[in-house]
Amino acid sequence: MSKPYFTRSQSKINELQDQPERKILSLQLDERNIATVQYERNGDTVDLIHSEIPSELQGKGYGHILAQKTFDYIVENNLRMKITCEFLQKVFEKNKSKYGKYVA
Repeated sequence: MSKPYFTRSQSKINELQDQPERKILSLQLDERNIATVQYERNGDTVDLIHSEIPSELQGKGYGHILAQKTFDYIVENNLRMKITCEFLQKVFEKNKSKYGKYVA
């Protein structure tokens, strides 16, 4: 059985916040670090262009958390997604059965 991505500190991560004026989805990881997804929106389709995790937190599972919260945000808001970001594409491929019907 594989280990879960979430550690004790990661379980306290806030919800994804949409900042439409900046075209960014943001996720507060801890008291000083924020992960982001830059996007373009066209109607109900959101193009997920670029994701970014602070360098000190890369390789610790935060990118997968950001991706899953981003995909869940798309689903919960009845949107469709185009995935331009290479990292998000890789995570999507592993979760295609769950999110595939939301790809534009």
